[in-house]
Amino acid sequence: MKKLYDYITSSVTRQLFFTFIVLALVPLVTLQLVTTFTYTNTSRRMLSASAQGEVQWALDSMERVFSDVSRLCQSIQNTSAFQERMRRTYPDQKSRFSEELEADMDLASMMGGNTEVHGMYVLGRNELCCKSSTNTLRYRDFRTARWFSDAVEKKEGQWYGFHNESYVVRVSNQRFISYCEPYINQANGNASGVIVVEIGEDAIAPIFNRSSDMKNQLLLLDENYDVLYQPQSVWLGEQAIAEITGGFARLTEEQQEELKEGQSVTLRVDGALAVCRHSPATGWYLVGVTSMGEINRSLNYVLSLTLGIFVLALLGFAFSSSFLARRFTRPIIDMQTAMRSVEEGDLAVRLEVRGQNETARLAASFNHMVETIQELMNSIYEKQARLRKLELRALQAQINPHFLYNSLDSIMWLFRMDRKEDGIAMMQNLAVLFRISLSKGHELIPVRSELKHLNSYISILSLRYSSRFTARVEADESLYDCVSLKLMLQPLVENSVYHGISVEKPMIHIRVRVEADGGDLLFRVEDDGAGMAPEQLEKLRSCVACPPDEGNVQRDCQEGGYGLCNVDERIKIYFGRGYGLSIDSAPGEGTAITIRIPRRPASESEMGKSRI
Repeated sequence: MKKLYDYITSSVTRQLFFTFIVLALVPLVTLQLVTTFTYTNTSRRMLSASAQGEVQWALDSMERVFSDVSRLCQSIQNTSAFQERMRRTYPDQKSRFSEELEADMDLASMMGGNTEVHGMYVLGRNELCCKSSTNTLRYRDFRTARWFSDAVEKKEGQWYGFHNESYVVRVSNQRFISYCEPYINQANGNASGVIVVEIGEDAIAPIFNRSSDMKNQLLLLDENYDVLYQPQSVWLGEQAIAEITGGFARLTEEQQEELKEGQSVTLRVDGALAVCRHSPATGWYLVGVTSMGEINRSLNYVLSLTLGIFVLALLGFAFSSSFLARRFTRPIIDMQTAMRSVEEGDLAVRLEVRGQNETARLAASFNHMVETIQELMNSIYEKQARLRKLELRALQAQINPHFLYNSLDSIMWLFRMDRKEDGIAMMQNLAVLFRISLSKGHELIPVRSELKHLNSYISILSLRYSSRFTARVEADESLYDCVSLKLMLQPLVENSVYHGISVEKPMIHIRVRVEADGGDLLFRVEDDGAGMAPEQLEKLRSCVACPPDEGNVQRDCQEGGYGLCNVDERIKIYFGRGYGLSIDSAPGEGTAITIRIPRRPASESEMGKSRI
């Protein structure tokens, strides 16, 4: 009710319309409900009584057939000739065959004129196979069959629902119900074989077909409420059968006990009434399903008669109510639609101003508000774009002079030490460095180029610090063509050399690794140098983690953190705040810096992009 109330009250148009409708509907609907309820209950009680009688008749007919089967089995159990045959051990096939011929005649005589039983069979554990029919045996040794071993082990009769072939003889195009009972040796109480009685479908079908027409149908269910047998039906489909069997399978324990005690249980499903009775002989259930179509047709006639006059009057009333409600609320609906478009980002929407009343003035104010918002958003966007460009240029300007200063300082010392060849080599490497640094104005370069830049830088430092550090670069070649940010690794290696070498650590080892981590790339620069004290590490981490103030990209970093902060901010500008670098260090053990960026293949078009 709350949802319906919210639906109605969410629109002024619906509030007006439903108010008029309710005033007209309440008296007529009340009368209609009382009439329908009384008629339906009376019809269902009559239909239920009829269905129960039909199911009881069918169950009695089936129980008579099942009782005949039990009587025949008991006769065979009490026949001394069969007791003797089942105890005996036959030395050869000839003697056993002779005995089987006599037993076959006895079985045929016991059946007499019973046309409902298709065949009786006595199968001994001594390989004796007796049959009442003239059909050939499927095979001689039945001791390995599941039904045979179940009857012998459980020492009680077992009913098996319809199956397409006989368990014992060869018969085509027929279905059977089989009853398997252990043949008890009266001398010692042991099972010396199995009695099998098979009932053909033609004996059961007339019971079901008698009730199977356009309105009624019988279903035979096993102890788990699965369908064992059903006649062909033109109205009861698979979905309806599944609903019926599922409904009986979910009966309460109390209802199950009522069924076992011989009472009937009734369920109502969509379009049908189902009555269930229990078969004491087999443990199965017989369900009678009666169509409620006749009741529904009568009910529809009553409903049509009572609603016909009402509909004619209501149509005209509803049309006029709807027209007036929409006329009064149309300007509000138009404004609601326009506001939803603005919420979704469409600032080009405008309302048409009609007349000079309150809604017209409200529409004009709305148009003015949207125009003002659009102008403010365009102004803010332009300011932010200029700010990001200035920020990026400032970061680039901070890195390049810093690197150039360090490199030229190294070359100067080489020439002072009269190491001209090393100085020339260092200048050549410097030329490679700046060629990659320029990269035709591109900030994004392949990993291959970034590693080449780093190797040139390491060569430059090696000339100056030839005996104070070693460096090793490791990378999977499959990652060479991925996107990287240029001048990303050089400041990290530079810090490792300048701050890792100390009196306690005159010689350090630097290891650079590039590896994939799911959808990301990890660049790790590790050294075993002097490391940092916890206070110093925490201060450096805070500097890197803290974003710059808007309009001021300069961060107050400690010594040694100047280049790291710039690298981290450049990564965040290009790839987002979820990426950047992390620092780990311990005094006397070294420092490890990890850079995380997204992993994606490089392309010429992407190398030319600038993410602002």
